[in-house]
This record gives sequence, C-alpha cells and structure tokens, in this order.
Amino acid sequence: NSRELSDYVNTLGQFADYVVENLKSQVLFIPMELKGSGTDDRWLINKIVSNMSNSHACSVADMDLSTEDHFKLVRACRYFVGHKTHSVIFSLAAGTPLIALAYHPKTVEFMQQFGLDEFVILDSELTSDVLALKFNKMAINSESIGKQILKNSQRITQLMKTDFDTMISFAFNG
Repeated sequence: NSRELSDYVNTLGQFADYVVENLKSQVLFIPMELKGSGTDDRWLINKIVSNMSNSHACSVADMDLSTEDHFKLVRACRYFVGHKTHSVIFSLAAGTPLIALAYHPKTVEFMQQFGLDEFVILDSELTSDVLALKFNKMAINSESIGKQILKNSQRITQLMKTDFDTMISFAFNG
C-alpha cells in the first residue's frame, strides 16, 4: 500500500544517506529487472534516490546487464544490501558481504545455509536504524564474512555437483 511504499522509500533513502555520510562511500543501486518489463524496479530506485539528501553520491546501473556482467558488478561491490532473492544469491555466490532484506522465507533460508542469520532483516522489521546497526556489524567483520561466504559457496557447489551427478546417473542407469 502507499504507506508501506512511502516507509520503504524513506527507510532506504535514509540508509543510503547514512552510508554516504558515515562511510564516505558511493552508493550504487543495481536494478534486478529488465528495463520496461512489468517488474522493472527502476521507478522505485529513482524514487529512493530522489528522496535522499546525498543523491549526488548515488548512481544507478541503468543498463540491462547479462547475467555474467550483473554478477561481476555485484562481486565488485565492497558491501551489498539485497532485497530481491536473485541479488542475495548473486552476493552469496560472489562472496560479497551482505545484508539481506527478506520479503520471503527463502531469503532467510539462504542466509541460514551460509551461517548469516544475523544479517537478515524481515520486511516487517525494516527500519533505517535496524539496517544501519546490522550493516555496521557486517562492515566491521566483512573480511571474515566474505571468507565464510566463499567457503560455504564452495561447500554448497560441491554438494550440488554430487547431487546432479547422482540424479544423472540414476536417470541413465535406472
């Protein structure tokens, strides 16, 4: 509804301002949808940026990216805040320390698989203060978190390979 949308825009705008002011960092918004698609999220990103005091320190990756280029862009980030499930998965696969904003239980489950439960914020609990608090904790421990993410990515990748080998073997050998 319009109240929730306004709260969301204000929360993310305040948090982005916080990052610019306190970490002296640039903020890059990375749309997760194709331009002009029914789910294109650029309108929301533009609303957030226009609501900021420090919009001059923000940019939007406003081009449609291939999956590989999208992944490389996420991997190049020092820190990441992801709301869409695919952005969380990209960050986990890339080893980029993150805060996951969870609109669905699957986001919580992905973060639990990586031992990162404490860096999830449910939509119902999202405020700029909560986001800043978790972000600061993540940023302080970002090097060890990045290593933890990569270690778990390798473990999960190996498990998936084994599972696929088993399925393929079963399909051909009955």
